[in-house]
Amino acid sequence: MSRHPDTVTVVGAGGIGGTVAAFLAAAGEKVTLVDKSVPHMEAIRTRGLLVDGIFGEQRPAFDGTLFPQELKSPLDLVILAVKSQDTEEALSAIAPLLSQHGTIVSLQNGFNARSIAERVGSSRTVGGMVHMVADHVGPGHVTRFTEGEFYIGALDGKLSDRTQEITALLSRAVPTHRTDNIWGYIWAKQIYSCLLVATALVDAPSSEMLKPEWAKRIFVALMGEAAEAALAEGIHLEHYDRLDPKVMLARSKQDLSDAFEMLPSGSAKGNSGIWRDIKIRHRKTETEFLTGEVARVGRKHGLPMTINAQVTQMVKEIENGQRPMSWDNLRSLEKAANERLPN
Repeated sequence: MSRHPDTVTVVGAGGIGGTVAAFLAAAGEKVTLVDKSVPHMEAIRTRGLLVDGIFGEQRPAFDGTLFPQELKSPLDLVILAVKSQDTEEALSAIAPLLSQHGTIVSLQNGFNARSIAERVGSSRTVGGMVHMVADHVGPGHVTRFTEGEFYIGALDGKLSDRTQEITALLSRAVPTHRTDNIWGYIWAKQIYSCLLVATALVDAPSSEMLKPEWAKRIFVALMGEAAEAALAEGIHLEHYDRLDPKVMLARSKQDLSDAFEMLPSGSAKGNSGIWRDIKIRHRKTETEFLTGEVARVGRKHGLPMTINAQVTQMVKEIENGQRPMSWDNLRSLEKAANERLPN
């Protein structure tokens, strides 16, 4: 992409994708919004997409509202904002239609930029780190809870005109920064996401789970494992909001105290998206692509990854109806966490 795109195609009309699409359209960009959910898209086609939250209500006009099978070439700039488990399906619709110099920007959790690059090439892939709280409330309705920010960058770290143009474009919707270390930001979010996944173990607000000191130790140990995996990968870790992932390694009592201070007090939505997917939306979560992938990466480097692996397995069992959400799930991680952290 060497020029401003005629149309921005946003694939995934949930909390992040719907918010970005709406604010870009409201800023005067031509936006085509794409989603596979029939109830969601029918509602949008009938009465528009309601976006409410911290900036009030709006129903912006889109250039098109399509199902994936209705897309046509050429696609110039694609913002991919689907759940990790839907990435391959979305790419099957997008990749054949991408223009010669077209670009896909991943505004997703996890390491999906790698999968995108495998399909369309690294030169046509831009990684992104999302730090914004938004949610798909129901058919035709998303809510933006925070202003947030994005970090985007080329996978090889090069600063190009293309990433500068995309940064300027996305900044019309969400404050966006260009970086030469996108993997450092993606990993920082991945480490934080390990905490978010673990909050799905208990049927309680995140704020309650994050109060007891014994629970804080578990969350720190969980993220410390993930940080260790990132360092083994040779990643230069960046910060995620107030979180310095390296402090989660907690090698000393002072580190542990600092790590406690960096923990969130709760969620702007009350509970994480993982919790809401299980409890409210009754659908599969991204757990396998978050704690599951962290555990796989760590084990590749000979790290035990005990806590992340256990969380992954328990959430999978909760999804399948084989385990209830319970404080006992979180308590079962206490021994492994205490073995890892200073007393």
